[in-house]
Amino acid sequence: LKRLPSLWARARVCAHARASVLTYVCSRSGGGGSSGDGGGGGVGGGSAASMAALPGRVVCRASASALPLRRSVRPPTVHPGTGMPLSKARGQHIIHNQGVLMKMLEAADLRSADAVYEVGCGTGELTMRLLPYVRRVHTVDIESRMVNETQQRAHAAGLMNLEALVGDALKLPLPRRFDVCVSNLPYQISSPFIFKLLKRLSEGPPWRAAVLMVQREFAERLLADPGEQPYSRLSLNVRLFARAFRIFDVRPGSFSPAPQVHSTVIRLEPRLPAPQVDFSEWDAMIRVIFSRRRKTLRAQFTKVSTVSMLEQNYKIWCSLAGQKPAAMPFPELLLSVLEEEGVVYERAFAMDIDDLHGLLRAFNRKGVHFNNVQDIVGSDGSPMLLTDGFGGAPGEDSDDDAMGAGPYRAGPLISAGATKLQGTMGIVPPPPPRRVAPPSALREPEPEPGSAFSYP
Repeated sequence: LKRLPSLWARARVCAHARASVLTYVCSRSGGGGSSGDGGGGGVGGGSAASMAALPGRVVCRASASALPLRRSVRPPTVHPGTGMPLSKARGQHIIHNQGVLMKMLEAADLRSADAVYEVGCGTGELTMRLLPYVRRVHTVDIESRMVNETQQRAHAAGLMNLEALVGDALKLPLPRRFDVCVSNLPYQISSPFIFKLLKRLSEGPPWRAAVLMVQREFAERLLADPGEQPYSRLSLNVRLFARAFRIFDVRPGSFSPAPQVHSTVIRLEPRLPAPQVDFSEWDAMIRVIFSRRRKTLRAQFTKVSTVSMLEQNYKIWCSLAGQKPAAMPFPELLLSVLEEEGVVYERAFAMDIDDLHGLLRAFNRKGVHFNNVQDIVGSDGSPMLLTDGFGGAPGEDSDDDAMGAGPYRAGPLISAGATKLQGTMGIVPPPPPRRVAPPSALREPEPEPGSAFSYP
């Protein structure tokens, strides 16, 4: 008897659900249609009329969940000044806070004879601020309509020192010479573009500074110190070639449309002269160490896949150099290097550049290389590594519980020349490495509406 009220309420809910579904089906099938619809139309019309006659019936949650969902069509986000549709998928968040633009120009320390490189011109908000103060501005955007809009604004203002290109900034070559890079970067290309800038330091005329707007979480990883949680391979490699500074933070309301994340403006200054290090060899060792950055180096260099890869490189190096391999087993050779440097129980996230650079030199003195040698160069017969750039696509830290996706697993990188040389010496090259796919305190100024800014 105590359960009768609840059972009665449940029966009423089910009855209402069946009635709502029936009403919806009749309305979708043309209930109350013409006589040409046949018997089905008459039944549907009578059922719909009887359902409509129910006084004050409340639609329950069960009936609402039974109806199919209709996808609402949202109009595209348009730029308020030009009316151009903007795509969030391509990172088109146009900055409209003029105070942020002026602070970026101040941080860039522009000179009248400078050539400036900009990535992602958008509608030309930052470009129009740069043109009056420098000799030339090189800008690139992936959409032609954005480049056309920027060019039209520059021509209308009588500024003829703009050189604009349409294309992917990661695929197009950098300008032959530029002094400063000032960009509101699309966040999805922040890491590879910064690595491309750093690579330029060893290939062409060095740039003086780079003022970039990036995602705040990305900036925290790039600016992290050894021992901090965001410290990663990104911050280590950037610190090797440049000094990074945080300028100020930018809130989402400074953009149109507003992104879901906060932004940070950073400044990079290259270390000159550039460090004398083979970056392909350096980056290969950093990939191995930071694959599990919270593990000790002893655990890293006793991993089977790591020992196997390094042993193959060691044997090839000994063959090319004409040296006899060490008598001790190869795993003991690796541990002996760690013991000599006193880093057996050190962890990657707590080591700085000097410690890691000394470890790399110690490994190379023992003949342990993280990239295969390509030829025997030098009058003394010692093998020299040929620098081939960055040796792979830059990625995020590959720690399991770190932010971001992991890179490809480090392995022996053997070029066609090295394979041919090994064949002539009777050495069978090792199989290609198995690749692991990647998983996939300042505020900006708040200008008053209509306020004017003058460049200091």
